[in-house]
Amino acid sequence: MSRLHLIFLLILFTPVLMEAQESPERWSYPYGEGRVSLIEDNSLLAVKLIAGLEDELGSLQAELRSIRGVMKIDDRNRQEYPRLWYVPLVKGIRPEVRQQALERIAAATVVEFAGPILG
Repeated sequence: MSRLHLIFLLILFTPVLMEAQESPERWSYPYGEGRVSLIEDNSLLAVKLIAGLEDELGSLQAELRSIRGVMKIDDRNRQEYPRLWYVPLVKGIRPEVRQQALERIAAATVVEFAGPILG
């Protein structure tokens, strides 16, 4: 392949390559006359379990065992809000793996809600 073809392909695919890079999602809420910006914490997911589970920790651990990109949890991940847990993700997790983990956790039978943590 000639250099001209290579340069042409590079120019053609540059916009596609730039879009593939992670761009942080921006979240905000109105406050007074302005807006307060929120930043997504990419190291944790918030998970609220359904009511009535006898063993919340064991139930959540069983669901997380087969999900890639999720670290092990223990009682330290339990939050003060009833049935709320923070699930740690592996450091440097790729956005698509984080999204897949979130979708799989949200679909679990013991989970009422799963989502990103904003701060």
